[in-house]
Amino acid sequence: FIIRRTKAADTKILSAIGQVQVFKENGFVWQSIDRGVSINVRDKVRTLAGASIHMAYEDGVELKLKSNSLIELENDGLRVFHGDSWVHVKRKGRNFQTHTPNLVASVRGTIYDVSVRYSQQSYSEFIGGVTNKNVLKGTDPALYFRDVSLDTLNEMGNRHFASAVESNVRVYESSVDVKPIDPSTGNLGKGLLLEEGQQVKLISLAPSLKESQIRNLEREDFHYWEMAIPEFL
Repeated sequence: FIIRRTKAADTKILSAIGQVQVFKENGFVWQSIDRGVSINVRDKVRTLAGASIHMAYEDGVELKLKSNSLIELENDGLRVFHGDSWVHVKRKGRNFQTHTPNLVASVRGTIYDVSVRYSQQSYSEFIGGVTNKNVLKGTDPALYFRDVSLDTLNEMGNRHFASAVESNVRVYESSVDVKPIDPSTGNLGKGLLLEEGQQVKLISLAPSLKESQIRNLEREDFHYWEMAIPEFL
């Protein structure tokens, strides 16, 4: 027989509520953490409805996920595909990055959160946007979709499509450098430095960051993560 060695966990689970699942780096199915599954770098973690998890990296970086969230752990950060994540980088100078589909938030010791949502768009709006893309070069929608039946188009007209990624970064302590990702090249664009008590939302349909997009945090933001309300609020 073969003795399989289990990789030591890269994170420690501090608390978990509800159904929290892990998809191992070389796995085939989602596994529940209540069966003793460890969480390591390159694993994906998801929380189902009503679930949440609080975990910590080996060096003390803490991470919280609210329900209906999906992330992937990395050595120096994480990728947020959907939902709400809260990060506390305790050790000053520790590089940590949070990636979303349209931005990168970089820190060296702070408390912040990153959320990702997908706005919905009707088919009529979707097709109008598609025909404006360079790949179509002005092609008429009827011609571009000539292989799609009229009945199918009518049915699609009653549906909605995830069209825009909305990423929001909130800073509860210190500062966070936020840079947009250019959708055409994948390179990082000019960013903004968010200070304590600030937040910014980036929508993929308008992939740029400006000072005018910065907003102040509200008391509800601290309540959401069960944090003490600061004096400036």
